[in-house]
Amino acid sequence: MSKLRSLKMGIGILGVLALSAVPLTAFAQEIGTTAVEVESELTVGYVGILSIDGSQYTIQPKEGDAVTFTLSADAVLRLPPEGLVDASALQDGQKIAVLTEAQADGSLVGTRLMIQPDQPVTDHVSGAVVAIDGNVVTILTPDGEERQVTLPEQALAGIEIGEPLTAVTERQGGRETGAAHGRGTVTSADVRERLQGHATELERRGQSGELDADEVAARLENVQGLIETNRVRVADVLQKAMARVPEQAKARIQSAMDRASAGFDRAAGAVTDARSRTAGRPADAGTDAGRPEASSSPTGADAAADRRP
Repeated sequence: MSKLRSLKMGIGILGVLALSAVPLTAFAQEIGTTAVEVESELTVGYVGILSIDGSQYTIQPKEGDAVTFTLSADAVLRLPPEGLVDASALQDGQKIAVLTEAQADGSLVGTRLMIQPDQPVTDHVSGAVVAIDGNVVTILTPDGEERQVTLPEQALAGIEIGEPLTAVTERQGGRETGAAHGRGTVTSADVRERLQGHATELERRGQSGELDADEVAARLENVQGLIETNRVRVADVLQKAMARVPEQAKARIQSAMDRASAGFDRAAGAVTDARSRTAGRPADAGTDAGRPEASSSPTGADAAADRRP
């Protein structure tokens, strides 16, 4: 089966996410656009067209082989904007996104499922935060457009000027004239933490014998590639923001670039160390040589600064 080990959710700069920590609402937005298989430690996600044969459900991605699964007894099914539904809402020919868990016998059990509505119910606004006024943030997109998003209180925590951010917003049937209503956010720090957490879990599974060393090594290499992909995307967004913001805002954008660079260095270094241990080498053997250089300025910030952006 063709594997795309990044989650392409249409959310711009932060499009590579660990699915197990991502709202299925966002995951479902890509249905019909691409075949997606997202690999995580506990779940595999699929997007495609559904067919039903009794208690057996088969999903046909746009690319690759069909996948058959059953539903767990406590599976959560959603149909936006109505909300929670039961299995009777599932029909042949629907576009769905499903998270599955592999069983000991190799079968798959669906635990979370989203039916694509006839019309999308969310949009994604990605870019760098250039202004904050109460709970309204202004996001400068990579194409130079400023978009305002009203965020719930909990989503504002820790958001700063310069933050590389994707806001999930409610679609209102046309381009909003005022601030879009945001449901939540994903930051570059969120992505780094999830990818680094995946690396830690992969190493644990290798040590416990759940995965062989070659499989762990291959997956860790993939995680490191995703970290570097996001490093490049975030740097590009912030560099474009730097070129467009007023002079008085440039220092804050530069600070965001420095924090992001330091954060990606730490994440990449942690994965390099895990790869060295998996290969049976001392943790410090080749770590410095294998750790990518920063994509922008100094990276000696305190580890706590990795929280944002």
